[in-house]
Amino acid sequence: MSVLKINLYLALMCSLLLGAFPAHLPAIPDNQTPPCVIVVFGATGDLTSRKLLPAIYNLARENNISQNIAVVGFARGDHTHESFRKLMGHAVDQFSRTKPVDSTFWQQFESKLFYNRAGFEQDQGYDDLQKLLQTIDQEFGTEGNRLYYLATQPSHFGTIIKKLHEHQLIYDSNGPNEKWSRIIVEKPFGTDLDSAINLQNDIANYLNETQVYRMDHYLGKEAVQNLFTLRFENPLFEPLWNNQYIDNVQITLSEDIGIGSRAHFWEETGSLRDVFQNHLMQLLAIVTMEPPSQLTATHIHQEKIKVLNAIRPFPLAEIDNYVIRGQYGPGEIKGSAVPGYKQEPGVSDNSLAETFIAAKLYIDNCRWTGVPFYIRGGKRLAKQTTEIAITFKNINPAIDQASNALFIRIQPNPGVFFRTLSKVPMLDKVVKPVVFGYKPDTYFGKTSPEAYEKLFYDCIRGDNSLYVQSEEQLAAWRLLSPVLDHWKTQPKEKMHNYDAGTWGPSAADQLLQKNGHQWQIDSGILEN
Repeated sequence: MSVLKINLYLALMCSLLLGAFPAHLPAIPDNQTPPCVIVVFGATGDLTSRKLLPAIYNLARENNISQNIAVVGFARGDHTHESFRKLMGHAVDQFSRTKPVDSTFWQQFESKLFYNRAGFEQDQGYDDLQKLLQTIDQEFGTEGNRLYYLATQPSHFGTIIKKLHEHQLIYDSNGPNEKWSRIIVEKPFGTDLDSAINLQNDIANYLNETQVYRMDHYLGKEAVQNLFTLRFENPLFEPLWNNQYIDNVQITLSEDIGIGSRAHFWEETGSLRDVFQNHLMQLLAIVTMEPPSQLTATHIHQEKIKVLNAIRPFPLAEIDNYVIRGQYGPGEIKGSAVPGYKQEPGVSDNSLAETFIAAKLYIDNCRWTGVPFYIRGGKRLAKQTTEIAITFKNINPAIDQASNALFIRIQPNPGVFFRTLSKVPMLDKVVKPVVFGYKPDTYFGKTSPEAYEKLFYDCIRGDNSLYVQSEEQLAAWRLLSPVLDHWKTQPKEKMHNYDAGTWGPSAADQLLQKNGHQWQIDSGILEN
């Protein structure tokens, strides 16, 4: 492709991003969902209050799911139907994206909330659940359809699924008019390759893959969904989306918060397990996968699995040259002093739990050979953001090679921005970078649904496009388990410290500098 054609493509992309072309007519969503009962295991936990019940409430209030729906909480806590409804009412009032709560609708909605008190291992609890579900079917017309949400520790997954099977509470649909049962499981899906394989084997004893929905809430975010549109429904980008024109790709998931009161969780988990193995690997797969022959779940998963398996394994003798870990020390966030990780309550003075990870990856296929992918994620960094930066190769050697770049911001304030060069209006020729783009919420005048709303909606409809298949999880663990094994042998001096409020340890910068690159996302060019 000639320089002239490249400039033409970039000009067309600019016009598209600026809205110079008329927007295509919006598709009318098919929001007809079948009736069902949603059973939430671990219903008195934080996830249910903050995310799950507010999501179901908003779906129902906005008429995006069938009104023939009910919710059953399953937990050990001492609640009745009435006290559980009151608890969930407080949760929706505090955490719903739509405020104030519609009191008239809530009075109708809360009558469909029920509570089943039992331990996950107690047979009587599942017998009681069976009776309750049959009563709900008769009263609310839920037709025997079941969605089980395991908002519990992964150690409970096997027990719950086994008990559901033993009490005939799960069954596979044999046709479009048959009743169905599906199970959503939360991350983490295993802690390494061996545990992920064992967990998958436990699940496969009782469920087939079409019944299992592995939750990665990042995939439900509006901006992640827009990645599919940006890549596969805009022919302007596809000719440039390869190693001939792209110099490097960067993905950052940064949080300015610390670990809070989650020291026990964090000491066992760390950044690699918490965000890298799932969120960041999934973003990488969507950015780099081949265009699926159809935008259907089966074809999307096939292409994601192919590209994840094409990631070059880290050389075992040189892992430290490709992956670095860090831990935040004391610093300043938004003008306030904050403690270091080892000063957080419950953290050991000798802790080797990483709060930051950065890696350099290569994908050995025709599209991406030779292109470095830089990925980082961590806590107590300079700002809260998740962004993808795609830097195009330099056309003019006299100009900074990072001038032309496409930025895709996932959160906060999702948007697409393009940085290119423009001549400054003056007699002498002075060229400077300019940035422009759009935020869908602002452009279309609509508020994005929460990620859990989209993922609940899809699961009820039987669409697992935005969920994670077992082979995707295993491909990620095959790449990353050797890193965990390597870290077990490394002295504490291999942990790179960084001040809270910075962009992480200097070793993360050196990963890029070896290739003549620098991080693009921290440049401050994107509006907030």
